[in-house]
This record gives sequence, C-alpha cells and structure tokens, in this order.
Amino acid sequence: MPTASTSRVSVALTSYSCYLGASEICFVIWSKQMSTPLPDPIYPTESILFLGSGFSRDAYNTMNQNLPTGTTLRTKLASLLGCDEHQYDLQTLAEEAHSRADIELYQLLSEMFTVASLQDYQAGVLNFPWRRIYTTNYDDAVEFHRLQKSVPLNSFNYDDDKPRKLPQGSVIHLHGTIRAANRDNLLEQLVLNDSSYARQHFDRSLWYDDFTRDLRFCKACFFIGYSMS
Repeated sequence: MPTASTSRVSVALTSYSCYLGASEICFVIWSKQMSTPLPDPIYPTESILFLGSGFSRDAYNTMNQNLPTGTTLRTKLASLLGCDEHQYDLQTLAEEAHSRADIELYQLLSEMFTVASLQDYQAGVLNFPWRRIYTTNYDDAVEFHRLQKSVPLNSFNYDDDKPRKLPQGSVIHLHGTIRAANRDNLLEQLVLNDSSYARQHFDRSLWYDDFTRDLRFCKACFFIGYSMS
C-alpha cells in the first residue's frame, strides 16, 4: 500500500452496482468536499481510476492558476472573443479563437493545462498503484506526478497505437492531451465538443474495447471529478 493514508484522502463515497455482460461491476464515486473516508482496503491494483476535470481543478498550472473545467474554459474563450458564453458551445468558441490572429490559442491552452503543482490529496490519490487510469482531461496531472516520483509515465493518447500488452497502471487520455498537441493539430488533438459528440468519439476509439474489458475484470471503478449525468 502506498504511503498516502486513507485519512489524508478524505472523500465522499457513493457506490452502486450494475451489470456489464455477465459481470457485476461496482462503481464508486468520490467527492473531496464530503467527509466520508475511503473504504479500506480498496484493492487499487485490481481497480480502475476514472478522472474528470473536477479532479484536476485544484491543481496549479504554469500561470499559477487553478486548472479550468470545461465551463471555465468556455467562459475564458468567450471573454477573449467578446461574446456571450451561453450562445456558443466550446468547440465553436475554440474554432473562432483559433482563427483569430490576435489570440494564441495553443499557447493559452498549453499554459492552462500544463500542471506545475498538485494538492496533497491529488498526489495521495495518484500514489495508489491503480490497475489502470482513464481520463477525459487534457492536462498532464498524472504525468507530472509520475515525473516527480521518477517512475515510468506509461501514458497513452486516444490516437496512439495500442501496445500488445498495456503496462500495469497505464493512463489513457480519451479526449486528447496537451502533451500531444501543437499549433497545427490543436483542434484535432483535443476533443472540445459537447458531451454527445465526446461519447461517440470514445465509442469509436481504438481504446474502447480495452476500457470495457477492464470494466469486466476490475474489482471496482473509481470516478473522481466526473459528472455521471
């Protein structure tokens, strides 16, 4: 068991079971704002961790600001464009910002999503030796943490070729990662569209079969910072 104790990672816990094929899966949802501690033991080597933007929100980026969620990113882009954030979706705003010579979108997103420091509770969660980590986040929080610990990154993007065998603890970015983006491929690399498009994108991903296979054989799937609505 890693050095982070359950008492230092104080989170709310809600669990429920559902069936995937013939297997019963226990899904567990965390929220750090609540006071219920993690179950002990949690068997991380047999469990999946699924990270949404709410997990990374309290980390600091290279601008010494908290990382944005999708909502705050849309607000930022709308402000730069001088328009009402409620009239356009994130993809439309990103495309317009990318086309503007006075807005350096790649530099902005790179600075916003490159992690400079993590909170103790975030590092505590990532200290556990998870079977696999899936994330819809563009940021490099997991990779930053692993670099700090001098351990292999084992990081994959949705458009990477799959290895014959995934290393234990691999992290898979389902919606792209800022580390793989550049000025030319930015809008293709990061899935900035609405939730229905993002779901279709995941369903067509080369990694979808691995995710469903992991669900079938894992002991639990822990969702942190991810909306289940």
